[in-house]
Amino acid sequence: MSRTRIRQLGFWLCLAAIGTCVDAANSRPGFLMFRVCALDWMEAGLVFESAGKVISVLPPRHTRTQLIEALASPTIAFFPESPPNNPGVTRCEPAAVATIPAGLRRPLLLFEQAPSRGEGYYNVFVVEDSWTSQPAGSVRVVNLSTLQMAARVARKDLVIEPGREETATITELEATHFSAKVALNGPDGWKVDYDTVQQVVPRMRYLLVCRAVPKAAGAVGLNVALLRDFEPNSAQLQR
Repeated sequence: MSRTRIRQLGFWLCLAAIGTCVDAANSRPGFLMFRVCALDWMEAGLVFESAGKVISVLPPRHTRTQLIEALASPTIAFFPESPPNNPGVTRCEPAAVATIPAGLRRPLLLFEQAPSRGEGYYNVFVVEDSWTSQPAGSVRVVNLSTLQMAARVARKDLVIEPGREETATITELEATHFSAKVALNGPDGWKVDYDTVQQVVPRMRYLLVCRAVPKAAGAVGLNVALLRDFEPNSAQLQR
């Protein structure tokens, strides 16, 4: 193994050691534990109320937060800490509302800007993010569009229907790197619009969040967010 490869692995393993104690936790009865992530840049934080407390969150772009605990509820309403261009003014209308499907063990809330609603508003997509549903050493492709997608990930062919997700396992054939290509079935037929090669890191899983975005002359392209995550040492506590 080359020195460069050893240094790269050492860097990722150090990050894993820092984060291993954060996610190994069970929800208390009547509570829900979830994480949030921004698909677009978010300059201002959001707040939500749970058990009489106001909790502040600032979803980072393309990165999961640590686990957040809240009272179990089918919906979570998020409000701006300060409405855009009006510091200190409270807005009664939520900036975003997340609907939590029944049965999710560890939801991941994905925020995207909703410019049609105005500045500071967001759509929220919710996907299952437990380590049981997606273990370390796997690549999951999530289709948040209304169009069909296809992918070749870690030598496995996947067809991802709108609003669905598929997972591929990284095998020994991809000992150091794996490739991922995603195609979109748009108005002009199938077109590969995302192609990447990623380093394989022990105890890491990969999530490709795919959205369809309009382009010039009525064309449609892909916007793909790649999220990486390390398996906690005590992952069995959150499965």
